[in-house]
Amino acid sequence: MHQATKATARLLLLLLALSLASSRSQSQQKPETFASFWKEFTGALAKNDKEAVITLTKLPFYFDNKDQDRAGFLKIYPQVFTRSIRRCMATAKPHRDPRDKNSYDVYCGELIFSFGKVGGKFKFLNYGPND
Repeated sequence: MHQATKATARLLLLLLALSLASSRSQSQQKPETFASFWKEFTGALAKNDKEAVITLTKLPFYFDNKDQDRAGFLKIYPQVFTRSIRRCMATAKPHRDPRDKNSYDVYCGELIFSFGKVGGKFKFLNYGPND
């Protein structure tokens, strides 16, 4: 029985060490950059992957004078990301707001698409006419 206790203690120490190493590596991860977000976002658009785009979008999403939840965003997705908009996004150059390093705009034709940080992660925030 003494051997079983020692084995259990070693196992617990090993699990504790692995847990500490894992939490340390997670806390040392670099913060998300807009470049990495933009690559993921445009990749999702290129595949027309609505689910991936939703995870990169701030919800609720304001559209047509009301907040759209996840299901609502899925319905409006084809209006927001038409084929021509998805093609534009593939080559568009994001412009950083000089007053806010975490705010970017992308221009596609007559529309402006805005991106920024929400809870430490970049998200697609909104879009509207480029006036």
